[in-house]
Amino acid sequence: AISYKVCNTFVDLFDDLYQYSDQENPMRKNKELTAHGSSGKFSNVHFPTDYYFGETEQGFAIMDRFDYGFKDKFIDSKDNRFCGAAVGPPSVLIQACDASQEFLLGKKVSVGLLKSVVDGIKEGK
Repeated sequence: AISYKVCNTFVDLFDDLYQYSDQENPMRKNKELTAHGSSGKFSNVHFPTDYYFGETEQGFAIMDRFDYGFKDKFIDSKDNRFCGAAVGPPSVLIQACDASQEFLLGKKVSVGLLKSVVDGIKEGK
């Protein structure tokens, strides 16, 4: 349950971080709803795990969009849910969250450090 709580915190903090940005949160499926949506925890969450790169007419690589490597691995069944999560099974949810944390934060940034950054931004606004 600790990994689940950390994942929940990560999603909340990433949502908070993007409130102060002019860019859209890549974790939200529907950009109009919070990441947890209205149907339960994680109901409006994508877990980005990589980038897709495109190419400009001049041949330069540009980030085209995010890859959501786990989106087809979730099973939408009440039997596969855990602690009120809208998606499951729990092991896939945690694997997706861990992969997304490593991709978005890197290997050296913790959820605790992300919280400190978000808190600092909130205090400055």
